Amino acid sequence: MDLTRFYRMLKKSWLVLAGLALVGGAIGAVAAYATPASYTATARLFVSFESPATATSGDLVQANNFAIQKVFSYVEVVDSPAVLGRVVEDLGLAVTPAQLAMSVSATVPINSVVIELSASAANPADATELVTATADSFTDYVVNTLESPAGGGPGPVKIVVLQPAVDPLAPSSPNLITNVAVGIFVGLFVALLIVLLLTLRDKRLHSRADVERLGLGYLGGVPEFGRGADADHLALRDAPDSPEAEAVRRLRTRLALTADSGRTVIGVVSTIGGEGASTLAANLAASFVESGSCVAVLDADVQYGRQRDLLGIPTRTRDEALVDAGESKIVLVDALADARSGDLDQEDFALSVSALAQAFDVVIVDSPPVLRSVDSLIAVVAVDRCLLAVASGRVDTAEVASAVETLRGIGASLEGAVLTRVPRAGMDADPAVAVTPHARTLT
Repeated sequence: MDLTRFYRMLKKSWLVLAGLALVGGAIGAVAAYATPASYTATARLFVSFESPATATSGDLVQANNFAIQKVFSYVEVVDSPAVLGRVVEDLGLAVTPAQLAMSVSATVPINSVVIELSASAANPADATELVTATADSFTDYVVNTLESPAGGGPGPVKIVVLQPAVDPLAPSSPNLITNVAVGIFVGLFVALLIVLLLTLRDKRLHSRADVERLGLGYLGGVPEFGRGADADHLALRDAPDSPEAEAVRRLRTRLALTADSGRTVIGVVSTIGGEGASTLAANLAASFVESGSCVAVLDADVQYGRQRDLLGIPTRTRDEALVDAGESKIVLVDALADARSGDLDQEDFALSVSALAQAFDVVIVDSPPVLRSVDSLIAVVAVDRCLLAVASGRVDTAEVASAVETLRGIGASLEGAVLTRVPRAGMDADPAVAVTPHARTLT
């Protein structure tokens, strides 16, 4: 998985992250308020082994080390039925020793002879009473049963209450802050899993790197429309100083500098439609006129052609267009005006392109989408250079790969891809889009 794609999806899904984090925190808070309070009381016991008065310092050290070793074994005795059975009997509890063991615990710090006993109950007084009773039962069992000499008499073990239990002032659980924090963490974890799933399912092309990964040449990026732009927005006419217009001029210059001598017939085609190919073709035509060229635009999309609405000029037949050749302006040609039938015919179309190419400086063919119309195949084989318009974040890799394979399979001269609707900022933005253009006026 590409980390760039994951980061992109993470930025787009920040509402999901925030929402699930809040939901998780809210659930944690509700759980904290709904869970019955539990109080924990603690007592500390000191364990030692008595030595005779004549004991040497070495004997005392040995006795202390022995106590440290034994005290860990005593911890296992705390929740045994032998200890807790007496606690149940003394306090008259309606639970078994095994059930009571879930409320009692004992710990010993490393290299220490101090046992910390803890007991939990529904109220502070019960917790204190329970840990006190457990300490008494434990002390009696260890001293008088486990460590009692075989011949009778006092044993060597001595257990003293170092710190008696007191009523706890606040409940030990539930902890509101902990519950909310855990809820937020779980919510974020679930959100990240969702983002990961969406990332794995996202096969769309977003940036130049995605285009080049398919083995396509990257010709440039055209930024997305600004706010308020309508469907027939034409940057070179309506916003000649915009980054979008400057991006088209940059593409025009690149095409002009890399053009072979002779005619210039450029086809603009998309993969599935709705990718800005028609707008790109119209803007390219306007940019070539801006540089002093006479341009013919041939709208090959006989069903959904938009050039008339975009350019705002009437269509002409091929013969009428040839009369207007020579002037620095755009002439819109009807692809079916001189056809022998109501459909796009390869021979008729090729003748129209050839005739226009001889009379005009530049001929731009607006082709229908490759994967949605066979007319696109007729259009692209008649041009000298084919540009594939790919909308950022709209079309997926498989669709573009299929379109490229189709174009190359019929021998189309595929120049490369133009990424349209490129974000103006962010990780998918084209750095060239941020260049501030000089003030211009379209004539």
